[in-house]
Amino acid sequence: DILYKAYQEKKNQNVQSQNEKTKAEKPKTRKKIKSCLVRKYIIEQNLWQVGDKILVAVSGGMDSMCLLYLLQMMAKQKELQIYVCHVNHSLRLQESERDAEFVEQYCKMHNLNFEICVVDVRARRKKGMSIEQAARELRYEILHSIKERLEYDYIATAHNKNDQAETFFINMLRGAGLAGLSGMLPKNKDIVRPLLGISRDDLEEFCVKEGIKYCYDSSNDCLDYLRNN
Repeated sequence: DILYKAYQEKKNQNVQSQNEKTKAEKPKTRKKIKSCLVRKYIIEQNLWQVGDKILVAVSGGMDSMCLLYLLQMMAKQKELQIYVCHVNHSLRLQESERDAEFVEQYCKMHNLNFEICVVDVRARRKKGMSIEQAARELRYEILHSIKERLEYDYIATAHNKNDQAETFFINMLRGAGLAGLSGMLPKNKDIVRPLLGISRDDLEEFCVKEGIKYCYDSSNDCLDYLRNN
């Protein structure tokens, strides 16, 4: 009886030890799975090659901070080089300043090369052009200018699977032809979208589990923008 009791106690200790080990390994496993999905997508879509230089467009929102976090992991493993660019559109007053400061502080904390660009979208807006379209055109103009100046290979944006679906329906509402209904491409010349195969819910879950902080954009609740209607 004494031997059996000692055996049971030892067995229970082993089970408890194994459970604790499994719990401790779960976060790393989740991180590995998510980064592996992105790596797999990058390879499948031939987004870039090992050692390429990537300009990362970072707004400070959930999607772009998740993208930056994942590309940081790859950069640490010498898979690529990254440079961060944040474009402050000056459209949301204090929120715009908050986002710019957040990205700046994050980059400084993680020793990342970065650039903050402040633009006046309303001054650039042409007659008949929406604020969103004017902001997009100005943003990409700046990103391409920085990419050429730095002699980088690609510009990475944080569009995800949900953005793809939204783009499809927006184009359909605008009466786009078959070409317009095709949606966004994973790779369009020098623009690459590594998160296009991942849903927003998955990205949000990943941010929570990895403790990735980000800024909330109140314009997501505004129906003045077509993407929110």
